[in-house]
Amino acid sequence: MNRILVLAADEDDGLGSAIRRAVGDTDYVVRPRFRTVGELRELLPEADIVVGDWSGALPLGSAEAALAPRLKLIQQPGVGVNSGSSASVRSGAGARRCSRHSDAT
Repeated sequence: MNRILVLAADEDDGLGSAIRRAVGDTDYVVRPRFRTVGELRELLPEADIVVGDWSGALPLGSAEAALAPRLKLIQQPGVGVNSGSSASVRSGAGARRCSRHSDAT
């Protein structure tokens, strides 16, 4: 079972419910309750997948990547990758496997 951390700001944006419908009971979807960097860092060690935040309030950098040993994928919805660079995220072991695609853009 994967633990999916959804950082999107709006609970009613449809993204969280769409992910829950798509994965059913096979994965566990989590959202930060208070949307602070401290809470993000507390949730990252158990995250397998992170769906990024387009507001920029919860950036994913090298400090956050170091806290996420299980990380397999970072999905950034929207246009651009302002909330996390491939160079900084690449320091996380799991992120190393998936950052090359973003280098090409």
